[in-house]
Amino acid sequence: MSVSQAERDPVIIAEILAESRELFKRYGFKKTTMEDIARMVGKSKSALYYYFKTKDEIFDAILLEEIRKQHSIISAAVQEAGTAAEKFRVFVRGMLANVKERVEDYSMFRAELFENARRLLEISEEKERSVEHLLKDILLHGIRTGEVKGMQSVEMDVWANMVKWSLKQVGQQLFLGEKHDYFLGQLDFLADSLFYGIATNKS
Repeated sequence: MSVSQAERDPVIIAEILAESRELFKRYGFKKTTMEDIARMVGKSKSALYYYFKTKDEIFDAILLEEIRKQHSIISAAVQEAGTAAEKFRVFVRGMLANVKERVEDYSMFRAELFENARRLLEISEEKERSVEHLLKDILLHGIRTGEVKGMQSVEMDVWANMVKWSLKQVGQQLFLGEKHDYFLGQLDFLADSLFYGIATNKS
């Protein structure tokens, strides 16, 4: 979305994204046209272009909206949790617990994303930045409360990336429709293993 679009009516933008999302879901991205979207929103094609220049821009905005919505929900849940360990469990559940329910919703995105490596990379980068930010907040809370040992910045980066990559692999299995119940039944164990480790001692 361009800078000028950010200054335009957010209600109309939300309506365009909602209606486009339904069209993409019903007919697929490739078969949906800007004319279809304009008709569904009840605006002329030129009025639609005032907000989005291309169908790709609309698609990108929908994906970013989904990522930011999920981030907001998880952040709020993490804030409400007490200890760092509880915050991390909430984080892991938030990242993975509803993947199964989102599979059908995201099926309209899957083919388009896999065909467009640039878009997939850009969307993934924004999601990964938000994930790293949340993980470091949890670490800092744990360090302040004494639950987590003091860490250097580079160690925090390494841990956050290790967790992010681990959850990404699990999420991919869930997204692709594999091993849903296998992983979903063990999310707290997964969270505790990543947070506490599994060794009886570290001597």
